[in-house]
Formats: sequence, C-alpha cells, structure tokens
Amino acid sequence: MRKLYLFIISSFVLGGVLSAQSLQSQQGNDGKYGFVDASGAFVIQPEYDDVHFEFYKGAACVKQKDRFLLINEAGKSISKMFDAVDYFDSHDLCQVSIGGKLGIVSTSGELILDTKYAHIGDFDANGFAVINLGGMMDAEGTLKGGKYGFIDTTGKVVAEPCYSFIGERDQNGLRWVNIGGVEDESGRCTGGKYGYIDDKATVIVEPMYTFVGAFVDGVCWVCLGGKEFISDKTIDAQVNSYAQREKNPAKVIAKRIELENQITGGKMDILDHKVMGGKYGFINSAGKVIAQPIYTSTANTFTEGCAWVALNGKYGYVRTDGTLIAECIYDQVAPQFSEGTAWAKKSFKKETFFGYLDADGKEITEFKYAKVTNMRNGFAVVCSPAVIEKGTVTQPARYGLIGSKGEPLTDLKYDGINKIGEGMALCKSKNRFCYINATGKEITPFVINAGTVFNDGVAIVKLNPEDAAACKRGEALPAPINAKRNPQGLFGIIDNNGIAVSEFAYTSIAKPSDGMIAVARNGKYGYLNTAGDTVIQEVWDSARDFSYGYAAVCKDGKWGWIDREGITIIAPEYDDAAQERVEELMLVKRGEKWGAISAQGETIVPFELGSAALVKEITQTLYSAGGRVPLSTRTVTIFSTQKLNINKRFTISDTIPNEYWDY
Repeated sequence: MRKLYLFIISSFVLGGVLSAQSLQSQQGNDGKYGFVDASGAFVIQPEYDDVHFEFYKGAACVKQKDRFLLINEAGKSISKMFDAVDYFDSHDLCQVSIGGKLGIVSTSGELILDTKYAHIGDFDANGFAVINLGGMMDAEGTLKGGKYGFIDTTGKVVAEPCYSFIGERDQNGLRWVNIGGVEDESGRCTGGKYGYIDDKATVIVEPMYTFVGAFVDGVCWVCLGGKEFISDKTIDAQVNSYAQREKNPAKVIAKRIELENQITGGKMDILDHKVMGGKYGFINSAGKVIAQPIYTSTANTFTEGCAWVALNGKYGYVRTDGTLIAECIYDQVAPQFSEGTAWAKKSFKKETFFGYLDADGKEITEFKYAKVTNMRNGFAVVCSPAVIEKGTVTQPARYGLIGSKGEPLTDLKYDGINKIGEGMALCKSKNRFCYINATGKEITPFVINAGTVFNDGVAIVKLNPEDAAACKRGEALPAPINAKRNPQGLFGIIDNNGIAVSEFAYTSIAKPSDGMIAVARNGKYGYLNTAGDTVIQEVWDSARDFSYGYAAVCKDGKWGWIDREGITIIAPEYDDAAQERVEELMLVKRGEKWGAISAQGETIVPFELGSAALVKEITQTLYSAGGRVPLSTRTVTIFSTQKLNINKRFTISDTIPNEYWDY
C-alpha cells in the first residue's frame, strides 16, 4: 500500500474536492484546526492539533496530540486512535498502525484488518496483498522473520500467514512459497520446503520440495532431498591448476562453470541456488505432477517440448506431459533438442558411439559416429572413428552430413567440416576447401584456400593467384589449376550457388557490414556492395566497416568519414577513428585524446578521454540520458576522473583526493 503514496495523495485531494467541497480545514484563533463550510463558518469546531488529510468520501483524518483518528462530516469520531495513518488508496482503504503493528480501515472508519501485522503490501491486479505476522524491522528498515500470507480488498485473510517466504509473481501468475526456510547473509531463502500458489493465493503445489525450478512453457522441475552446491575442494584444485596455465580470467571462470555443471547438471532453482543430489521430477502450472521425482538429475528447462533426465548414470528424455520418450539407456545426450532431433551416446562393449533421436525418442541413425553436432539449417555434421592398428592410424576420421530424418546427405569423405551458416558448410579435403549446401551438393570445386561463414547470402573466399586469374565474375568457380595451396592468394565473393559475384583481385575483403564490404587492392581500400559492384573506388590508405550509413577512412595517416556514395562527410584530419559509430556519433582521436563528433562535424563529446571505450561508455550513458545534447568539458573530465579513480581506496583519516569533490 505504501508504494501508492504519491498517487493516493493526488486521488485523495481530487476526491476530497469533488465529494466535500463545502468542508475545508482551517486554523482557528487558538491555533487548533477545524472545518469550515463555503461561507467560512466553522461546521466542525477547531479542536484538533492538525489535519492529516482533508475529507475523502465522507472521512477526514485529524491529529490529537501525537495520535490520529478519522472523523465524519458531522465531526463525529468514526475510528479509534492510531499512531499513524496513511492516505486512502484506490480501493478506499487506509493503512493504520498501533504500537508498530499494521492494520487497515475503510472510509467508514471500520477496522477491517486488525492492527497486528508487521507488513502489508500493495494490492495486486487481482486484489490481493501480502501480509506478514510476527516479523521485525531491523536497523536498516528491512523486514526480518515472521510468516507471510494474503488478504483481499475486504480485509479477509485468504491465506493465513504460514509461509516463511513468498516470491514475486511470475508470468504465469504463480508465486513460489517456502515453509521453514531462513534468510542467509545475502537475503536469500535457504532451507525449508518449496511449493507454488496461484493468483488467488490457492496452493497448487504443496510446499514439500527441497528445491523448485522456474516455470518455463508451463512446466518446472522439482527436487526432493537435494542440497545446494556451494564449493568443492576437488573443483577448486582443478581450477587453480588450470589457472596456472591459462591467464585469461574469462576462460578460468568458464572452466569452473564447466566443472560445476558436471556435478549439478547446470541446474539452478528459482533463487539461483546451484542444486545437486536428490531426486527430480516435473510439475505443470496446474500443479499436476507430470513426472514423479525419481530421476537423479534433469535439465533446467524444456526445449522443443523435451528435457533430458538421468537415472542410475544413464540418460533419456521426457516430454512436457511427463511421457518418457527415450528410456534412460544412453551414456550421454544432447543438452537440448534442435530442429526436432537430438544426439545421444551409447556404449557397445568397450566402445561408445553417437547417433540421433527424433522428437518421439526413436533412433533415426545407427550409433556409429565418433563425433556429432546439433542439427542446424536442416543438417548436422557427423564423423566416423579413425581406424587404428597397432598404434598407427590406418584410416583417419572422415566427416559428412546427415539430414533431419537421419538420412545421409553426403558420404563420410571429408577431412573436416566447419564454417556452417545459412544452410551452407565449408568442407576440407586434403589442403583445399569447397562449400556444400543443405542437400549435400558441392556448389564449388575444391579450389578454395580459405572461406568465411555465409552472411547475407554471400561468403568471402581466397583462391590461388592463378585460380583467381581464371575466375570470371558471374560464373562458377573454375577447377583448380594445381592442387598446391598458395598462401599469397587473392580474395573474392561468391553467392550460395557458388557463383563469383565479384572479381577475385583483392588482397583482403571484410565481412559485409551495413550492406557494404570493405576491400583492398594494390595497397588501397574501397567498397563493394553485397552484389559485388564497386561503389567506392580503392583510393584510401585504410578503411573501416560501414556503420549507420558512414565509414571511417584514412588518408596520409589521418582519419575522416565518408557516406555510401563515397562523398567525404568529415575531412581526414583525425589521428584515429573507431570501427563503429555509437548513438550515431563518430568516435575519433585527436592527439592522445578521444572524443565524439556528429555527422555535421560538431563536437559532442570533448576530446578529453583516454580511450574509445570510455567515449562509447559516456556516449551511451550521459549523452543518451541527458537529452542527446553536447557534453561539457567539465562533465567529461569528472566522468573520466571517476573512472580513473574507481579502484582507489582510502580511509576516513586520509585526505580525500581533490578529484572526489564535485565543484
């Protein structure tokens, strides 16, 4: 109720003016307050120390000494005395307190909820509010302990205060509840039993589970007997060992997450507890148990209507209706279904192989592959095992494609397959490459030295110089003149039919950006469009990608900006330029400092910052939030100084550094 404070004041004032225009509060000669009519005569004599709020629907709140009460338009008291009274809300209810305990009165002064609660929340859209009985406010004003329940707008307790914690309403109109839990140091609920209630505070899942997941697509997992995973000495030792070899902090963190996921299955409950052990099942949003908690582990959520489950160290899949579509007989399964399929791993005596399942859990391929990928754009990459005899590889692993029904799209004949995108894949044979499409057709010969993922219907490829010379725009790539790969090749662009859409005469080509492609030839840079047409001649010493219709270009060591037609918008006079525009501004460097300018050349962020990253940050925050007006040098200086000193530490006995004073 308290969060409606400002709205309630305005509603009260308007309501008071409309419903009781003839009575207004006024101070008498002795300093006391009463109420006068339109003529100015006192109708309610001035005998109150203050008026807390004017009349609203026949009730006003007055103060006598340090306490409050409600009176009607005849000046008669219609409520008992309270220590505090809030304003009436949109339900014509008013929160009151006695001795620190809260209750609710109506405009008639009726105490519809006794003053015995530690907390009364706002009413939600369904007319229910959370109440707390027995809790206490700590020194910081945070409610601790007690039990939670619900009331409706008549003051009726629709759910007795029995819950230790109540969660926020989710997108399904459900709230998690906990009985017996306690608050940890971070303010989270730990321990106890979890369940769910609906929008009417009706229990749909009895609080009986050790942990519960969040509802996704109308289903959530539940756990009996598990515990929160906090730390593990074995994992700590492995991570510490890994950190000695790997100095990239992000990779070290990723390694820890990988090891923890091996124990927890990647599961996190509604409060982000990492969960391990116990038995798992599933319930739906109607509270029905669709899969009994019998599994030793399960997926965090369903994808494509399926989730993996584990039992006795083996894996299978269940549907959102709880049907076990794939028995728990597999050593490993894909974390999620993709395009109606999922890979699985099965043991055969001392060997294990991969195969694929469909959405019904049916095995649609033989289990004969050493490596597999998820289905993507209608196909997946599979790999046969290498043949090793007496410690020698007599037949290397071979790669191919299969379709979404498990059918072979190609023979297992390639040395490798990668760069998959837009239904195309780059395949390797010996030291050359070709592209194949989703049907398994080779759209180019093995003439390519290197290639990119398809993007916007095109890919950038590199050919030997002699192959590039034989290539003609608008035609398919020719067969290679020789099998040897030349590292000094030339670049061009092909479409998804293997047709050259540009010349093969460039020493470098960037990926398409904003519909334009930066190219280099004979040490000079220009631009093509995605159709392969030269739209800006190669006249620049260096060039960046297009962004918001403009690109940074360099001439004689200085940077400027051009538009899509190659017209110079900002003359090359800056010492550097960022790759992309931010908030449609150009990030440029003058001397040793970075700033930002508009397309008209106006300085928006003064040249006071030490990096383009800082310019980007201040542009995305202060410039955008400040009405998109130019920033002052002082603003930029304060920002950069704060960033520079953000890691400084000092005690109260230190002299506070000058840069911390905002004057």
